[in-house]
Amino acid sequence: MSPKLLELCNDFDGVWYAPFINRRPTLVIGDPEAISYVLNNGQTYVRAQAQMRDTRLVFGDGLVAVDGEQHRRQRKVIGPAFTAVAVEGMASVFYEKAQVLADVWAQKLRNTAGQETRRMEINAYREFEALSLDIIGAAGFQYDFRMLNGQQSELNDVFVNVTKSAATGSVYASLRSHFPWVGTLGSFFSQEQKTLDKYKRHIWRVSKDLVDNAKSKMRKQDSKGTRKSGQRDILSLLIESNTSATAKDHLGDDEIISMVPTFLSGGYDNNASEMSYALFALTNFPETQRRLRKELLSPPANGRVWREDLRSLERLPYLDAVAKETFRLYSSAHSLPRTVARDDFIPLSKTIQLRDGSWVNKIPISRGDDVVIAQKWVNVASRFWGPAADVFKPERWIEDPGHEYYEGGLPHAVAGDRESWKGLSGWSHLMTFSIGPRNCPGYKMAVAEFKVGLAVLVSRFDFTRHKAMDEVYGEVQIVDRPRVRGREGYCMPCWVKALDES
Repeated sequence: MSPKLLELCNDFDGVWYAPFINRRPTLVIGDPEAISYVLNNGQTYVRAQAQMRDTRLVFGDGLVAVDGEQHRRQRKVIGPAFTAVAVEGMASVFYEKAQVLADVWAQKLRNTAGQETRRMEINAYREFEALSLDIIGAAGFQYDFRMLNGQQSELNDVFVNVTKSAATGSVYASLRSHFPWVGTLGSFFSQEQKTLDKYKRHIWRVSKDLVDNAKSKMRKQDSKGTRKSGQRDILSLLIESNTSATAKDHLGDDEIISMVPTFLSGGYDNNASEMSYALFALTNFPETQRRLRKELLSPPANGRVWREDLRSLERLPYLDAVAKETFRLYSSAHSLPRTVARDDFIPLSKTIQLRDGSWVNKIPISRGDDVVIAQKWVNVASRFWGPAADVFKPERWIEDPGHEYYEGGLPHAVAGDRESWKGLSGWSHLMTFSIGPRNCPGYKMAVAEFKVGLAVLVSRFDFTRHKAMDEVYGEVQIVDRPRVRGREGYCMPCWVKALDES
């Protein structure tokens, strides 16, 4: 959300109503009960058709671009690919790629031996973008992007091209969002549409090749009886799940092919952004970085083998706290729009006063109105998180009174109590991955990948603040990514130094 929208959420305690740019009546909500009600009632609060059409331009009939029964079927079939067991099976890829990035940095630093101080400037976003792409390539499709080796791949190129072509911001693109027939006619007379169609055909071909390759490998493994011992990538798990699905839930080949750009998008830009902001926080709060490194270099007994075992890594409380605080304060998700399909009343967790002076505990909403879920505000509102809500403070997540950094644990407004548990819902009481039937299915993978990458890098390098961080701001294009005023592209500048040189 923009700073102004966050300010209005603060002014009206997360519930306010106004006509937005399109002049449609819009209700913005940050109330926990209201959010839960809206996101768990998908028949009444639906995704806007214009939004769905825009999403389909890039993702076809993939998970993020469909609704209703089609969405339910796809969620059911992909479920086995994102379980805790499945993510643990992918962990070796997370470790391998993080070590590749660390080795690349170490070599670059050794090449600066003639300089007075062996440190280098990095664009952390681009470094982590390469890391995340290589991870989703290997863990998602058994595909080697080789981004960490400085190469470009056909799949990445075509995905970037189709994304740029679909979101030009032109008058034509705006008309196409609201009137489906514009895209059909545009295929004959619009160069912009012809370019988009070309890239869509290209990404379809590359995605189909990946699906066909996965099916071929599975057939070979079946013939040899070795499938269970093979690498359990997302696409193979999806195809395997679909093979055993009932006729009612079975996905067609076109739907499976559409999953490739869906997984590609969800698998890299969010984590590249989150890891960039993690370095932003750790360089602005060097004591936090010191505490994290201390835990990584001298881990507790039950987390001693974290460098090779995901379960051991999960037992590091301060790393867990840093991860949760990053996903809280620097959520790449900002807001969720919905359109009201029928007249309704949205319940609230507390009574509020309307402009006419009346007090209500539910809000009337009319068919055709819009609702915006204030995800980012819920994560940073002082109403829930206390007066230091806008400060990066991992210690708030330490729940063990015996831990050296324990400061009282989470506020009651966040965690609720053991009897009623009326705190915030969502992963770790956060709205970062949303809630309800359309929450992010890959959140376990995202968190594990983040923790592994951060742990490997912080244990080997020292990160210091770059002056250009003064000019960092977030730009929201589907997700919140960092930019720097005066610099091109997404960017998070940072200084890196090997630990033995710090």
